[in-house]
Amino acid sequence: MGTMTTTIDQVMTHHDYVRCRTFGHAWEEQPVMQPDDWGRPQFWLRCTRCTTMRRDVFDARSGSLEGRAYDYPEEYRLAGDQLPTRDEFRLKLLSIASDLADRRARRRQVS
Repeated sequence: MGTMTTTIDQVMTHHDYVRCRTFGHAWEEQPVMQPDDWGRPQFWLRCTRCTTMRRDVFDARSGSLEGRAYDYPEEYRLAGDQLPTRDEFRLKLLSIASDLADRRARRRQVS
């Protein structure tokens, strides 16, 4: 990850980031069969929308989760004091959907 500071405006321009911040990630399992550095098995998941990677490490005997780490794409992370609420992300997503509907309607009128 870079050291660049991400702004709210940058996050809001990525429609998939807004969807993940609104609904949560859309996880897809990644085929990883290698253990972590301490020999524990792990599951890797990748978000199909924003490409965030999640790595879950677990105990092979009990199945209990022992650790979880995330690798976020550039411009996804925000400082906690900058993070909009879910409600604000919902409103942004509504705005995105409305803009798309307007563009589609204009295209139909031109055709």
